[in-house]
Amino acid sequence: MQCIPGSRFFSALAIAIGTSYSGFALAEEAAKANDSAESVVTHVYQNLQAFARAFENAGGIRADAPKSDSTDYEKGKPSESSESDDGNDDHEESVKKAEFPDPRKSGTVARGVKPDSPKPDITEMLSDIAGGEGSDGPKANGADDKKPDDKKPDEKAPKDKGDDKKEDANKPDAPDAGKSATPADAKDSADAPKADEAEVIPPPPQPTEEQLAKRRERAIPYQTLGEQFFQFPVTGSLASRYRFRNGPGESDSDIYELLTLDVGDKERQPITGHLDARVAADFTPRNKNGVQSDIFTGLVDTYSSAVDTQLYSAYADFNKLKGLELLRVGRQFTYDTPEILEFDGVRVDTDSWCGANELKFSFYGGASVHTYESSAKGDTLAGAAVEAKPWNQARLRLDYVHADDNFSDQGTQSTDLVDQSLHPTHSTRHDDVVSLSFWQTLRSPNLQLQAEVSQIDGKARDAMLRTLYNNEDSRLQVSSSYQAWFRQDARLTTEFDYFFDTLAGEEPYHNANLSVNKGWTDNFWTEGGVTLRRLMQGAQAQIFNHEFDDYYATLQLRDLPVKGLTFSVTGSRWDGKGEAPNTNELGGEIAYACKRKFQSAIGTDYSLYKYDLFTSKEDDQVRTYYLKQRWRPTPWASLDVKFEHEISLYTKFNTATVSFRFDF
Repeated sequence: MQCIPGSRFFSALAIAIGTSYSGFALAEEAAKANDSAESVVTHVYQNLQAFARAFENAGGIRADAPKSDSTDYEKGKPSESSESDDGNDDHEESVKKAEFPDPRKSGTVARGVKPDSPKPDITEMLSDIAGGEGSDGPKANGADDKKPDDKKPDEKAPKDKGDDKKEDANKPDAPDAGKSATPADAKDSADAPKADEAEVIPPPPQPTEEQLAKRRERAIPYQTLGEQFFQFPVTGSLASRYRFRNGPGESDSDIYELLTLDVGDKERQPITGHLDARVAADFTPRNKNGVQSDIFTGLVDTYSSAVDTQLYSAYADFNKLKGLELLRVGRQFTYDTPEILEFDGVRVDTDSWCGANELKFSFYGGASVHTYESSAKGDTLAGAAVEAKPWNQARLRLDYVHADDNFSDQGTQSTDLVDQSLHPTHSTRHDDVVSLSFWQTLRSPNLQLQAEVSQIDGKARDAMLRTLYNNEDSRLQVSSSYQAWFRQDARLTTEFDYFFDTLAGEEPYHNANLSVNKGWTDNFWTEGGVTLRRLMQGAQAQIFNHEFDDYYATLQLRDLPVKGLTFSVTGSRWDGKGEAPNTNELGGEIAYACKRKFQSAIGTDYSLYKYDLFTSKEDDQVRTYYLKQRWRPTPWASLDVKFEHEISLYTKFNTATVSFRFDF
C-alpha cells in the first residue's frame, strides 16, 4: 500500500475541494434548468472521476497503485520522466498543469459513453460511484494495470473492462424503454460474429500453368542472359583482352581470356558454385628453348609453352546449414585475412551469436596455391578468426594464420652466395601471423575509419590506418591513409611476401596520403592531395622503394559547355629527396560521355616513378600520353580500346589494348 507525503496530500485535498465545488455548481445549474435527475448525477459522476484520477496521480492510497510517481493525463500512461527524491515541486507543477475534462463544454460526456450511444443507466452509475459488489468503481486511465499474478489467493479477480467490451459486442444494444426491437436490429444481432468462432482465412488459390507462364514472361527483362538461356540461376562474365607493345626494335603480342561463373542462388539452392579461370597466349616468336627473353618478358613468358592456363578459384558453397553462415569447399580466396590467401581446402564461418554484438568465428585450411611454382608439395596453411560488433556501427576482427612453405623446388646450383641466399635448397619456412583489424562508421559526421596492425613470429610486421569523410550536401570528400612496414626480412613464406623474387626483400618505410575533393558548384570541382614516403632509420633505398614527396592539385569543369563533357588540369610537384631530380609538371584530360554508351578520353600525366606490373620493371620520370574509348552497346556487353605512348628516362614504347567484356 502506498501513502502520500504531506505536500501531495494538501495538493490532492485542494483538487478535491475544487472538483467537488465544480460538480455541485454544475448540479445547481442543471437543477435551475429543470434538467432531469439523470443529468445531475451524470455531472457529479464525471467530476468524481476527475477527482479520482487526480487523487491517484498524487499518490493516493491504492493497493494496486503503480510505482510511477507521475502520470501523463493526456495520454493515460506513465510519464517518461520520474520525480526526484529530494522534493515534490516538479510533481505539484505537473498537477497544476493537468487538464481536467469540463462537462459544460460541448461534446463532453460520461467516461465510457459515446456521444451517439444511449444514456447510461443511472442505477449502474450510482453502483459504480458507491463501489458496490460487481463494480470496480470509478478508475483513472491506466488504473486497471494490475496483473493476475499480483492478486492474493483468496482475492477475486476483478472483471477486466476489455471483457466487458467483448461481452457487449456480442449482445445487441438494448432498446429504449417503451420501444420494441425492430426486425433490422434482430437481423444485425443474428449477423454479428460470435466471440468463440475463430476467423478462418482460406488458402490462396494455386496459380494455373498459364498464369505461371505469364509470370515467367514478365520476369524475363529482369533476368540475366544466363538465367534466360539455362532456365536456372547462372551468371558470370567472359573478358577478352589483346595487348600489343613495341619498343626499341622489339614487340610483344598477348591475348588473355578470363571466365567468371556463378551457378545457383544462395537464397534458393542448398548448393551453389563459383569458378574463376584464365587462359593466356603469347604470339611472339620464342627462342629454341621455347622461352621468350626481351624487354617485355613477364611471368607468362617463362614457360616453355606459349599457352598458359590458370585456375584461380573453383569451389562449392553449402547453404542453409544450421548454425553455419558459410561452408565452402574447393580452391578459394580469403580477403578478410592479413594477406589475400589462396588455397585448396575448406572454410567454415559460423552464424552470428550474442544478439546485436554478432559474434562470429571462422576456420579455414588446406594446401597453399602458389601460381608460378612447379610443385606445391609441403605448402600448407591454416587459420582462424573471431569477429564481433562491440558497439553500433563498429566491427572488430582478430586473425591468426600459420603457413608452411617448402622451397626445395626453388633451389639453385649457383656458387654465388647471394643467389644461394635468395634460393635456399631443401628448406621449409614456417610463419605465424596475428593481426587485429577495426572498422567504425559514424553517421554524424559521415566518417569511416579502418585500422589494422599485425605481427609475424612475435615481432611487429606492419600497420595501416584509413579514414574517409563524405559530406554530400557540401560536395566534400576527404580521404587519408597511413601505412608502415617494420621488418627487414631475407625471405618469408610466399603468403606473406608475394613479391620477394622481384623486390629481393623490402626495407622498412612509412607512407602517408591525403586527398581532398570539393565541388563548389554542379560544374566546378577541385581536388588536391599529397603523398609522403619515408624510409625508416637504417633502411636503404633501392628499386621499388624510394623516398619522395608528391603534391598535386586538379581543377575540373563538368558538363560545360555541353552535358557529358569534362575538362581537367592537374599540376604536380615531385621532390626526389636526392635520389631523383625535383620536377614541376602539368597534366590534363578531356573526357566526353554520351548517354552511357560512348565514353571517350584523351590526356597526359607525369610520374616520377612508374612500375610496369607485367615486366616487373621500374621506369623513372615517365611522361604518358593516352587515348581511351569505351562503347557499351547493350547492358551486357562493352568494348574498350586504349592506346598509350610512354617516354621515360631510359626508353620509349607504345602499348595498345583492346578489351571486350560479355556479361551473362
